Amino acid sequence: MIRGNLISSDTWEKYYYKLLVQNRIESLRKNEKLLEKGIGKVIEVVNNTLKHATLRVKAGRATGPGDSPIELIKHGGQKLLEVITIWFNKIIIGEKVPEDWKFAIITSINKKEDKRKYENYRGI
Repeated sequence: MIRGNLISSDTWEKYYYKLLVQNRIESLRKNEKLLEKGIGKVIEVVNNTLKHATLRVKAGRATGPGDSPIELIKHGGQKLLEVITIWFNKIIIGEKVPEDWKFAIITSINKKEDKRKYENYRGI
């Protein structure tokens, strides 16, 4: 609900829940159906991709709720990359996401003119 110029916290919560949770569940279901028919292709994260992605992230960024700085991952070595890669691949195929990973601090940044519409924001 939008009151005056403010968007309620309830509206934000529903918006991001749909965007980040419901859309993921729908995507997993579509992927499962395609795989059952032999049509789909399983997405897989590989160590090299993860390593290159972490190297592109700027150092000194704010940590998430787990307080793990990107520098830890960047300099954690091959074994840490392997463990993270395994986690990501398990999550992609539908295994349970660790509870700590389900919590995020999201700041909504206006990307279009009308600041009264939540659709005109993106979360960072």
